[in-house]
Amino acid sequence: MYILQMSFRSARHKGSGDLPIPRTGNRIAKWTILDESPRGLESLRLMAAVCGGTEVVPRLDFNFRTLFLNPDQQLQVELALELFSPYEKG
Repeated sequence: MYILQMSFRSARHKGSGDLPIPRTGNRIAKWTILDESPRGLESLRLMAAVCGGTEVVPRLDFNFRTLFLNPDQQLQVELALELFSPYEKG
């Protein structure tokens, strides 16, 4: 699975915005380096939670609520994904 774009709103460390995914023309980079900071870790956790879905979130090694900027506001994360055939099915 390739993440083509990630947008988020109301994340604790990153606030609102987009995760830059490097591209060269129509090709995406094989790897995207995240910085060693609470913001980088939060990006990784957001991707894990969204890509893993409801079955994976309870098994993650962090409290999902720690990603919320404000517990009274919804955390919104949107991903554009490309599945890597023939190994993944939509």
